[in-house]
Amino acid sequence: MQNTTQDSDAYQAIQGTAVEKVVQRCTHYGWKAVALYGAGKHSARLLDGLARRSADIQIKCLLDDHKAGSTLADIPVVTPSEWRRFGIQAIVISSDSLESTLYRKAQSLQPNIPIIRLYATDWPSVTPKINKLLEDIIDLPADMHKAGTMMAKVLEAIVRLTRDMSLNNTVETGSGKTTLLLSHLSKRHLVFSMDAGNQSITSVKASLLLNKACVEWIEGPTQLTLPKYTFFTPLDFALIDGPHAYPFPDMEYYFIYPHLRPGAWLVVDDIHIPTITNLFNFLKEEEMFELEELVMTTAFFRRTDKVTFPLTYDGWWWQHYNRNHFPVKEHPSVKEIFCRDSQTEIQAWLKQQQ
Repeated sequence: MQNTTQDSDAYQAIQGTAVEKVVQRCTHYGWKAVALYGAGKHSARLLDGLARRSADIQIKCLLDDHKAGSTLADIPVVTPSEWRRFGIQAIVISSDSLESTLYRKAQSLQPNIPIIRLYATDWPSVTPKINKLLEDIIDLPADMHKAGTMMAKVLEAIVRLTRDMSLNNTVETGSGKTTLLLSHLSKRHLVFSMDAGNQSITSVKASLLLNKACVEWIEGPTQLTLPKYTFFTPLDFALIDGPHAYPFPDMEYYFIYPHLRPGAWLVVDDIHIPTITNLFNFLKEEEMFELEELVMTTAFFRRTDKVTFPLTYDGWWWQHYNRNHFPVKEHPSVKEIFCRDSQTEIQAWLKQQQ
């Protein structure tokens, strides 16, 4: 009897977690009209938990081929093909034993309808269309061009970390699988790259997976093209993956960072290369950025709301990397400037320039 009770308690805890996941996901995205895929005992328990947990989420219907025409807790059970007439904003897979099977069936209903899975590992995106695109890009050969292609885990992280955002303007240096992916995630994607005989541009342009309408190519060495380019709108995402020799990664950072809005992503690839390790170490202590995630040799930084560091002043003592590592005891003459508030001084200097 004790084992049975323990098993029951454990199952109730799992069910409670499932209910919380539905509530959190729907609340986050503003989904109020929801359908459950499945009309069995699992859905009955889920409906009960949702009724007690949230009055904002309305379960409009349950999708089930075998029980269509019936009701469950006064909610109509319909065939999966009928979901559109209920104004559904998201579908919850309501089964612990058939989740994978029902998920695959739900994918075929409409590529852009968000699908919530309760037990299996989350897919990177909430929409099957992007998940299918991601799979297709990952399946492309690793030698699609000679400059090297991005690892699957990094591509998955890009989708996962940006799925809650509207990517209006994005940029990358270099091109490849990331270009194919960002051409679908972003409304306007800038690519600073050059072929240089490695086919990193020609292979991407020839791919059927490229959304050409959203991509603007700025071809040539980034050392020459980035300084000449004028950014008219803030950036939501930037990937630095161009030339790796010193000082070129730092140069790309210099021309990109002023345009990153608060909350934007700055992704730095190949941080295992010493020249890029230097940039990575600096950014880890730079107050304009927070290191959110490391995926293999790719770092994902999030832009904070701190004041943008001036482009045309020294102010080396304002940067945390210097403040944290400069041997002040050996240079007591500069001790005073390290005690000042860097953000206040930056703001004051910028105001003087206006």
